[in-house]
Amino acid sequence: MSLRKSVWYLVLLGVVVSAMTSVRADDEQLTAQIEELVALLDADTISERDIAEQNLLNLVDVEGVGPEKFLAVLPKPNDSMPPAVRERLSTIRKMVEQRLAAQAIEASKVSLEAINWPLADVIKKLEELTGNKIVDNREPDAVAASPQIIMKVENEPFWSVMDQVMDQAQLSQYAYAGEDALALVARGEGEGQRFGRACYSGPFRFEVIEVSATRGMRNPSNQALRLDLEIGWEPRLRPIALTQQMTRLDAITPDGERLAPAQEQQVFNIEVQEGTCASTITVPFELPDRSVEEIMLLGGKITALVPGKREKFRFDDLKSKEPIVKTLGGVKVTLERVVQNGPIWEVHMNLELENDNGALASHRGWVFNNITYLVGDDGEPIDHAGFETTKQTATEVGIAYLFDLPEGIDGLSWVYESPVSIVERDYEYQLEGIKLP
Repeated sequence: MSLRKSVWYLVLLGVVVSAMTSVRADDEQLTAQIEELVALLDADTISERDIAEQNLLNLVDVEGVGPEKFLAVLPKPNDSMPPAVRERLSTIRKMVEQRLAAQAIEASKVSLEAINWPLADVIKKLEELTGNKIVDNREPDAVAASPQIIMKVENEPFWSVMDQVMDQAQLSQYAYAGEDALALVARGEGEGQRFGRACYSGPFRFEVIEVSATRGMRNPSNQALRLDLEIGWEPRLRPIALTQQMTRLDAITPDGERLAPAQEQQVFNIEVQEGTCASTITVPFELPDRSVEEIMLLGGKITALVPGKREKFRFDDLKSKEPIVKTLGGVKVTLERVVQNGPIWEVHMNLELENDNGALASHRGWVFNNITYLVGDDGEPIDHAGFETTKQTATEVGIAYLFDLPEGIDGLSWVYESPVSIVERDYEYQLEGIKLP
């Protein structure tokens, strides 16, 4: 490419994206611009390729685009593309997926003005604004008798708004509904207000729900103070695991003293169960003197492992004699082989994480909960009849999925759904004025 033409390309790329950022991009504009810039990822000079890559990333911030829409339009790398294009597309996709995952672990913010709205309308609006599923599990008569909600909030965290709604409607939370949803139930007799008792940090809600003291009469050394700390999360989040180290937790009394932990080096590792949106840990301290009537400040920091955007890995050639590898983001899925065992067909696969953050070393439940199925021309999924684990390492898991297929695998494809990034993030919290028994 001539110098003159190269300069023209550089100027054009700058003008194109500058123009795009000043208007709202519609789908046709976005598709056309991405196609043009992807083609320039194979330009003659490195500088041209660098600018095309940067301008593709710039498109994510154009009004009306955003990470999800951008990724939906961005071509996925394939073997028919030049190596330079494949490599840069993989880099771009990974960067945007990491950004999307980072957004997912922030708190959902709510702006809402509801004047005498029915509770059902408020719930529907909160679902639209946050992506959190909320279900009212009360009897129909109780639902019909719900009071009107009066509220005006601006850019408040989801949990703060939800607590205020639940207080007005006299509702409580059932954290083990069996689905990724916040289940609402009638508030128990004598149960206090939720708003004002909790700390909100990112998409998490922290609250001490019970305090107990034990003093052994036969054995005076048998004494302890235990705090039941409930950690809730937005239902859309579906964290993999939470970790609370006692070395990252301080309980301060009104005179400024720090309560001594019962076990200084204790670590709470919570592997989150599917279909829950809260978990409780019991934190033990040494029993303080009776003169200590409250914990003035309980401050801590948890570490959360959270899955990012989910993607579908589709494999059409189930009779391939060689393993087929597909990579998206930081996840590599390999279809190793498909073998027949009578009417049962075994789909042997391997999942590998580029950056596991301990997501496979200690926590593998999320992998076994990933969705997988076979699908034919009719589009109807065929669920597996079970699976066997064939490999487990710090970064890999191998699984053989079993399918009952008397008619064989002709015309079928295998689909595997998985998060393509795992994000690790710390969240700090502070709770005040915890009365002791």
